[in-house]
Amino acid sequence: MTIFIDFDNTVVESNKRIIEMINDKYGLSKTEEDLKDYNFQSIYPISVKEKIDMFESDSFYDNLDFKPGFENFIKNYASDFEIVFVSNGTTKNNKKKKEWLKTMLPYQNWNFDFIGIGEDNSFLNKSRVDMSGAIQIDDCFDCLLTNASIKVLYKDFNNFKWQQPSKAEDYLMVNTWEEIGSILDFYKEYDCDTLTKK
Repeated sequence: MTIFIDFDNTVVESNKRIIEMINDKYGLSKTEEDLKDYNFQSIYPISVKEKIDMFESDSFYDNLDFKPGFENFIKNYASDFEIVFVSNGTTKNNKKKKEWLKTMLPYQNWNFDFIGIGEDNSFLNKSRVDMSGAIQIDDCFDCLLTNASIKVLYKDFNNFKWQQPSKAEDYLMVNTWEEIGSILDFYKEYDCDTLTKK
């Protein structure tokens, strides 16, 4: 079975890192609790270009942390599932994400792939990726509007606007990677479409 996993704020602490960079640049002391929007305007009125430049910078990746529990999750489940990271971003941003993952997750016995959405200014929509028969994990509800068989909304104890359901859709909501592991334990034994025992 394939698992499609988002990168920013699902695998890694992107919001926290960008806020740290804004704090350092503008002498602030903001935290993720101050964040109310996707473009960081609630933290400081940065431009879209400034935000993109930060996401493409070496400084962003040099000090980026995994979400709690993700590294253990990969060690425990990567050999049993095909892992595909799928992420929105510019061409440069997605290239750096892929390189960072290969450096930080140097495991030999697991299937690894990376799909960059939005490269070369194409439409930012994960529904373009065929996820039929697969599990998808994302921190943004609208990114879960795909054909994945099982959709997991990873909230990490947050309640951001972009995590709120925008339409009727079947999904599972979790706060930790340990909870995601429990879901995968179930689907190792049961078919994700029919729920019959394998």
